[in-house]
Amino acid sequence: MACSDYVLTRLYEEFHSSIEGARIDRVLNIGDKSIAFILYHNGKTKTLMLSLVPTLPLCLVGEDIVPFVEESHGFMDILKKYIEHGQILSFEKIRGDRILKFHVRKRLPTYVYEETTLVFELIPLRANLILLDKENKIIDAFHKSDGFEGARPILKGLTYLFFDNGNRMILEEDTLDSIKSKVSRKEFAYLSSLSFEEFVNAKKKMMTGKEFFVTESDVSLLPLKEAKMFLKEQLLGNFLWQRKKDALKLRYQEIVHFILQRYQALKRKEERIQMDLKKCENSDTFLEYGQLLYYGSETYKKGDKEVNIEGVLIPLRSDKNLQQNAQEYFKRYKKSKIGVEKLKEQLIKTKKDITYFEELKTQCIFADEEDYQDIIKQLQEDCYLKTQKGKKKRKKEEKVFHPHFLTYRNMKIGYGLSSFQNDYLTFTLAHKNHYFLHAKDAHGPHVIVFSEQPENEVLLFAAEIACFYASLDGGDVYVTERKNVKKIPAKTGLVEISNYKEIHLTKIREETKLILNQSSIIK
Repeated sequence: MACSDYVLTRLYEEFHSSIEGARIDRVLNIGDKSIAFILYHNGKTKTLMLSLVPTLPLCLVGEDIVPFVEESHGFMDILKKYIEHGQILSFEKIRGDRILKFHVRKRLPTYVYEETTLVFELIPLRANLILLDKENKIIDAFHKSDGFEGARPILKGLTYLFFDNGNRMILEEDTLDSIKSKVSRKEFAYLSSLSFEEFVNAKKKMMTGKEFFVTESDVSLLPLKEAKMFLKEQLLGNFLWQRKKDALKLRYQEIVHFILQRYQALKRKEERIQMDLKKCENSDTFLEYGQLLYYGSETYKKGDKEVNIEGVLIPLRSDKNLQQNAQEYFKRYKKSKIGVEKLKEQLIKTKKDITYFEELKTQCIFADEEDYQDIIKQLQEDCYLKTQKGKKKRKKEEKVFHPHFLTYRNMKIGYGLSSFQNDYLTFTLAHKNHYFLHAKDAHGPHVIVFSEQPENEVLLFAAEIACFYASLDGGDVYVTERKNVKKIPAKTGLVEISNYKEIHLTKIREETKLILNQSSIIK
């Protein structure tokens, strides 16, 4: 879990020159478990992020702007008091341990300089920030100990102890056995699955590689399962984007929960209708029974509970004669037929509703603030949510929605992350001869290439966008001119297309994922 001591060492080496000597202009709270320092160094402003997220504590530096700031309190106020507007005199990593030290000097209003040390423990599930005075006595901490238990209790006034755990750098002569204590469990499992030649190459990659692979709980120099690849310059942006997404999910959790709950309820309803339809499959049998009984049988005797006519054994009600039993079966047939038609109508409507909420589920994966507002507006217009009380209805006015755009090979490409954005992009912004793309048999964005004669490489990139935001790693993508796309009146964003071709993607290219991940970060 999180990053190994070796990966942290590599990150430390990459970021050292950007941190040591920098002035801390501001201390910002970017969530209950993340802190950002705005640094000024050598004429450049950079962001230093310290994440205490239990599953993935990290220290990252970049030029990305902090997307949101929350009110500071508690330990944050202590940091502002002691280190805001101070200078980082030295930045060190404790050898063999996942601990970073920031030695800070700050000039007080009395023109006296005060020196403190900020210790960052990047230990999974117990990450911590501890502020020390010049004698290494604890001033305060993000998490304080309940007592004196443990090798390093964290309580005000105690002396903080540093331990040197030796060199844990990866060396060329390392074997699989000797490298085990230097990497994480997931990294070791990955290395164990390789051949000897692959192991040697992977080891070189860890020693010299510039690409980092990130999952929800790991940062590694190895391509772990389900990891996304980033350059060091993109790590901070990705983390800030993820924190922003987490904050948005928390803010709009009721909407996300409502969509998921409706979707699951509709899936259960679909199952029930399918079961009821199976029960009605005997309707033709009722008709056959009625017809056979109607023409009578020589072997029938009053009070019989069944009769065999032309090899067909038919159950009877003993208190009714053949003609009356025939009429009963005709009634059951008619009732069953009416029921089947109603059930089929319900099934069609239910499947449309499932499609509707599946689309919203997909949109929530990549939604930003404005996308969520579009989703809420759509739910209100389709009468799934009530509008806020006290708001007077205004005259209908055309609302401008804001799809997302990027440029590839000097060509503008747009895509929507809500139904309103899709509709506005395709039918308001795009011209009839521009190109439209959409992932086949999937819920995803409308993608528009704003060109009448796009290069094949541009269409391929646009197809990758269609798959990426449909949460697919490949597949078939429809491509046609915008004039071949028609609205479906019932639901915003749903369309019918004609005269289309298909682009088959075996897999989205890694360089495309990098571009789209970066685009998601900065939009």
